[in-house]
Amino acid sequence: MARLILLIWTLCASQAQSLEMSAGQTKTMVFSGGGLLKVSRKGVIEIEPLKNNVYRIYALKKGIVTISHTIHDELQSKTLIMVQSRAASKPQVFQSPWDHFLCEHPGIQCDKKRQIIAGETSSWSWFEQARERCRKKMPCLFNVRLNSKGKENLIQAVGVTSHAGLEASSDGYLTATQGCDELKKLLGAQKTVRFRCLESTENLMIRSYIYWLKRDDVDQLGFDPWGVMGQNLLKTNHHRLQAYIESQKRSLSGEPEIRVTLGSVASARHGFDVVIPGKEVETKVLKGGVEVIVQPIRAKEGRVLLDIESVLRLPSGSDSRFEASRMQTKVWATFGQRLRVGTLTIDNDHWMQGRNSLFDGVPILSPLFRDTSSGQGQATLFMELQVERSGSLGRG
Repeated sequence: MARLILLIWTLCASQAQSLEMSAGQTKTMVFSGGGLLKVSRKGVIEIEPLKNNVYRIYALKKGIVTISHTIHDELQSKTLIMVQSRAASKPQVFQSPWDHFLCEHPGIQCDKKRQIIAGETSSWSWFEQARERCRKKMPCLFNVRLNSKGKENLIQAVGVTSHAGLEASSDGYLTATQGCDELKKLLGAQKTVRFRCLESTENLMIRSYIYWLKRDDVDQLGFDPWGVMGQNLLKTNHHRLQAYIESQKRSLSGEPEIRVTLGSVASARHGFDVVIPGKEVETKVLKGGVEVIVQPIRAKEGRVLLDIESVLRLPSGSDSRFEASRMQTKVWATFGQRLRVGTLTIDNDHWMQGRNSLFDGVPILSPLFRDTSSGQGQATLFMELQVERSGSLGRG
């Protein structure tokens, strides 16, 4: 059906072209002559300008959109983009003989249904081949890390063991804190080696803003509960949200702050600890709430590319067991501008049964306990981020 729609579009529309993608995939396109690009629907794709009229297209979720390219209000071209879900795409990455190569490697687990490869390895050569396979044969979420031996093998493989201030990271990057120019020359022929220079890296401050809204609240405010939302649209939404919070006497659930340098990983948790007494002397501490894990990958022209993972841990049925929900995404954030990076939706009925009154006073959870109706249906956690150079972020 998807291919039929693309064919009909190409045949019937003048100045038309078509493109088929899968969620999570990126492609580059050229729109000559400058001008403006207009997307027919928000939230399905994201467009990032590169240079020389080249743009990168990010497929965010399943849907059909058109990109209209105009110069001085005159239409130059129309492009139909059909984004399929990961499940609808062919699992090329796991086809033989790659199935054996990827999934039977020591320390590696494959979730073929969700197209995820995860685990740890000490083999740099396997790591690089597997990562390239995932990158070129989407859909595939590559969540493999190099262990300590693997990081040593990476440095030995590229022949820079004597270089001072050099470390290998678990995500397969070489990170240098000094002598970057010299190292770049040494690595010039190593096309597969990823390299970060932290010689002049500045510190960043990332503040996250967390809101809980019931499903009825989301509908009433007209929020799209999915996808990334940029500054312009977020301003309108934010004014509505602030007015609603004041009228309902609600408040921001949390503002965990993270200080991090480019290329490194840092996290902050906004939540609570629950101590579960053991049968004898052993006790167990459960860490609940929201944990935000951020890695700034690279910065350019006043923006920074962030790899963000949010983990929400809530009690399930009893105080002695928590369940976790996760959201992971990559977004370009402009310094000083707030950006909505994602949402997590939970079924209140599922985890509020048998809840303890202990959780009523926990800031991250209390919005869900304010009235009896809040325990019905779904609740959505909205998270927004604002990135600043460390030391320049004001309150409010």
